Amino acid sequence: MPNATPMPRGKVLFLLLLPVLLLFSRVAADLTVLIVAVAFVVRSYRAHDFHWLQHTWVKAGLLLWLILLIETAFLPQPLNSLLYAAFFGRWILFAAALAYWLLASPADRRYLSRSILVVLAFVILDCLLQYVTGYDIFGFEKYNPVRLTGPFNNPVAGTLTLKLIFIALAGLYASQVKQPHIRQACVLIAGILLGLLFMFSTGERMAFMLYLLGVGIVFTGFLIKERQHAPLTLLVATLALGLGTALAYSHPLLWQRTIVSFFDVLQNFWTSPYGQVLKGGYLMWQESPIIGTGLHGYEDACKAFLTHEELTFCGNHSHNIYITWLAETGIIGLLGFLFLLASMIKASCTHLLRNKDWMQLSFVCAIFAATFWPAAATPSMFNNWMAGLIWLGIGWCIAVGSNNTSSPARALASKPRGH
Repeated sequence: MPNATPMPRGKVLFLLLLPVLLLFSRVAADLTVLIVAVAFVVRSYRAHDFHWLQHTWVKAGLLLWLILLIETAFLPQPLNSLLYAAFFGRWILFAAALAYWLLASPADRRYLSRSILVVLAFVILDCLLQYVTGYDIFGFEKYNPVRLTGPFNNPVAGTLTLKLIFIALAGLYASQVKQPHIRQACVLIAGILLGLLFMFSTGERMAFMLYLLGVGIVFTGFLIKERQHAPLTLLVATLALGLGTALAYSHPLLWQRTIVSFFDVLQNFWTSPYGQVLKGGYLMWQESPIIGTGLHGYEDACKAFLTHEELTFCGNHSHNIYITWLAETGIIGLLGFLFLLASMIKASCTHLLRNKDWMQLSFVCAIFAATFWPAAATPSMFNNWMAGLIWLGIGWCIAVGSNNTSSPARALASKPRGH
């Protein structure tokens, strides 16, 4: 039989460019998401193929889109939120396009993961240059002595790369899946340790802690899959963790910023800026518990509560995905989002769990945990820059969960073959 049909060059080029388009420019990210969403609908129409509409998570997303549009009609100033509600649907279409078109095969996902590996290598090296010299390759200066910007000119290098790093680690693991166990373990742990030191060096406390959470999930999956080699794996991991801790502790300013101050914030949470923005979101929700204040209405609505005896600070959003949904869309919007999230997790995990594909399942769970951990301070899902990366991760997870046709732990590395 002839070899599998080669992938169109245009698709390959787009997958290689996709991380760059989403990561380095707000405008490019927004246009990319919109173009992909429109192209997917046009492609489906021409092919008379709308099978993707049958999936529960897609129906849940489109229903939530409709709810957001209806809610705007009952807001005091509906035009302020109408544009954001109208464009929310592009995220659902973007994720569907990734899951059922652009990333539908293991070959598609290999191109994406390779591109992400290269892009993240550049970001890490750029941040290293900035850490050592004070300036990155583009001349951007450190945000302050314990916060790096890398090529973004904002102290968000850790937050942005967190949305991609587990896809990169999945690709790294896939490249070693046919190698001996000790090599698999060493390569995966080396990649994890490099990511850990990078997250630590950025000075972003929450990105570091969420990365630790995801790493714990991935490492657990690896131990389950390779349980017969668990003692050796634990030994290698312990040595790597000891080395990483020693390196981190040798930089006292960063240790104070990333580790010590994290627990200081927890001890004084409600008087910290994080506690204040969460409290502001809760107060806003109490004013309009059913439909909220409207999308992108947090900052203006919060300012009205600054005279409240317990509130002294407002951010541009509540820094928690769930509080943002509650404050801006009310209990109706939050319940709709929770149903959407549950259906996306189910679509991503059901087949992997059934087939006991522990490694793919662990990478998928790590992405969802690092993105949607309830207690985390997180970026807004309505911020085009961050949201594009969030929905890229969701699309990748659903694609992996929908394409688990090979034997456990091999789908990540499966390749088209001739017969």
